[in-house]
Amino acid sequence: MYDMHIFRPDKSVPQSVLSPFRLLKNVRHSARPTIVHCSAGIGRTGSVVALELCYQQLLSENKLSVLESVKALRSQRMHAVQTELQYLYLYKCLLTFSQKSRTNTKL
Repeated sequence: MYDMHIFRPDKSVPQSVLSPFRLLKNVRHSARPTIVHCSAGIGRTGSVVALELCYQQLLSENKLSVLESVKALRSQRMHAVQTELQYLYLYKCLLTFSQKSRTNTKL
C-alpha cells in the first residue's frame, strides 16, 4: 500500500492548477486501487474526484458539463465540492488543460 498525504486547509484549493493533473496522472498509472479522502471527505476530496470525472468526460466525449459531473458525484457523495472557490478552481484547471491540449504542451 502506498500512502501520500497532501496538506491543504479545509475548504481550500491548491495554488497551482497543474499539480492535481500531475497527481491524477500518477494515480491513473498506478496498478493499485486509490482512495482519496480529506477530513470530511467532501470538499477537497470532491474537488479532486470531480476534476478527474470532468477530465475523463472531456477526453471521451469532447464536451463537458462541470455542473452535471458534480451532480453525478453528489449522487454518491453528498455535498462533494463545497465552495465557490472549489468550483472556480475546477474551471481554471480544465481551462488550463484545454489550452495546453490545443498547443500540445505537457501538463
